[in-house]
This record gives sequence, structure tokens and C-alpha cells, in this order.
Amino acid sequence: MMTTSDARKRVQLLLRIARMYYQDHMLQSQIATATGYSRPSVSRMLKEAQERGLVKISIENPLERLEELESRLIRQFNLRCARVSEPPQGCTGYDIVPRSAASLLVEQTRPDSLITVSNGNAVAYTVREVPMQNWGKSKVVQMIGSLSPTNPMTDSPEICRMLAQRLGGRYSPQPVPMI
Repeated sequence: MMTTSDARKRVQLLLRIARMYYQDHMLQSQIATATGYSRPSVSRMLKEAQERGLVKISIENPLERLEELESRLIRQFNLRCARVSEPPQGCTGYDIVPRSAASLLVEQTRPDSLITVSNGNAVAYTVREVPMQNWGKSKVVQMIGSLSPTNPMTDSPEICRMLAQRLGGRYSPQPVPMI
């Protein structure tokens, strides 16, 4: 209760000590010197400030929420793996999704994997984010035969070639159209 002036002065002192420690990043010994209290007294006042709710310390793990979402996706859709990423300030999903997908691809495949790819912008952007590897035994194969009439960088044969190049492996285009 802050009904007396002494109680209010105590709260003001605790706040002053807490601000010096948590906001000004002063050491307890520095606070003791600046205020005339002993270092153990400063330590006790910091503890009292916490106990009174004047100071709240929280530790947040941003990965916990993302990992929980991944687990829910895996269970919901019976997936082997999933990756959820949060774009940093100033980025969009268009920036982070291809990087996340490329990272997951490399993590979930082995250097001797057979990888089939499709076509389209999302796949092409992901392939461009795959870090260079030295996976000479890997093989990339077209999943469907298709050519982009407007952008050859997003058609299946080119995506297949780009991924094989980034992995350091081989590729096999399927020169057949999708029917």
C-alpha cells in the first residue's frame, strides 16, 4: 500500500535503483557508490522491486511459437516436416518463404538424393535461394513437363538445371509436354 509518504518514498527509491540497474545498465557496485547504499542493500532492493511487481522480467523465445505452429501443421496435414518463419522488419513473405524453403530442402535431403521439381515462380525463387553444395551424387529430375511461355527461368527444365547446378549434382530434363 502506498498510503503513507514513507511508503511512497520507498517505492520511488526502488524505482530509482531499478532504473539505474535495468535501464542505465549500471553495476550494483556502481549503484551502491552513487546512492550511498551497500552493494548487498542494492541487491535486496532490486529483489524487493521485483517482488512488488515494479520490475517484471520476461524471457521470450520467438522460436517456441514458430515451432508450435510447425508441430500443428505436421499433425494436421500428416507432414514429415514443416517450416514456419516470421519475416524480419521490412521483409515480406516473398522474401523469407523461398529462403526458408531452400533451407529446409537442404536440411531434409542427403547429398545422394533424387529430387524431383515442378515449375513456377515459387519453385524458381526457392531454387535460387539454395546454398551452393558439393553433392555430386545428387540428381534432380523434372516432375512434370512444362515450359513457361513468358519466362523460361520458371519452366521445369530450367529450374531442374538451376537446382542441380546449386547442389553440384546432375539433372535429367523430361522433354515431354504435360498432357
